[in-house]
Amino acid sequence: MERLMSPEEVREWDERVSRLYRSRSIVQNVAAILMDTSVGASGDREDTALVKAEAILAHLRKRKLLGTTE
Repeated sequence: MERLMSPEEVREWDERVSRLYRSRSIVQNVAAILMDTSVGASGDREDTALVKAEAILAHLRKRKLLGTTE
């Protein structure tokens, strides 16, 4: 079920996304993209985005498309 967020909720969401984009962690950077409502019109919740980000990066490492230190 979808619902509209209040202006306060939108502000808090945008702040969380901005914080994740600024992080030095590639996992958090990827999570920010997954949460970013300007990318694809809807975004995952932070807990879901972090799990998906880990899975994406693990897949890229397994395929040797991303170094193991990133």
